[in-house]
Amino acid sequence: MHDEMFNIEFEVPGSPDRYFEFELWVRGMWIMDEVGGGEMRQCLDIEEKEFEKDKFSNEDQVLIQKWIAANSDAIRKMFAERIKKYED
Repeated sequence: MHDEMFNIEFEVPGSPDRYFEFELWVRGMWIMDEVGGGEMRQCLDIEEKEFEKDKFSNEDQVLIQKWIAANSDAIRKMFAERIKKYED
């Protein structure tokens, strides 16, 4: 299992003067699993994506969670690249 931290900064859509900076912790690993028509392949299993919620108001937490959901593919790619170093 790998734990990796990413420093994230993003601008709130529709509010050019408002942005967030936070640490996103991603936990996951490569596993063998059934893909498609029953073929076993290695795939990336991301167990959790977390940030320090106590640093943000409830409204801000919702905006950050929406950003994480909207960017899950990019987060997945960044995580895969980061943990690739452990396999080389």
